[in-house]
Amino acid sequence: MLDRTTDTTYILSGLAANTEYRVAVIPMLNGKYVKDFSNSIVVTPKPVYPKLSSIQYNKTYHQFRLNWNQNP
Repeated sequence: MLDRTTDTTYILSGLAANTEYRVAVIPMLNGKYVKDFSNSIVVTPKPVYPKLSSIQYNKTYHQFRLNWNQNP
């Protein structure tokens, strides 16, 4: 069990990109957990790429420089 909540939504964090995770909601009924994984789903987070912050171009030397943020 990852966590408990009474909310209707939950955000999974800290998952590795391109890794499959099987996720299921386990309800508690009459004080006991119902461990039925038949409706579980597989989630695969997509990779997070750096965000391009600027492009500089030098006409004289036909060069360009890209700058990006490491943590978008």
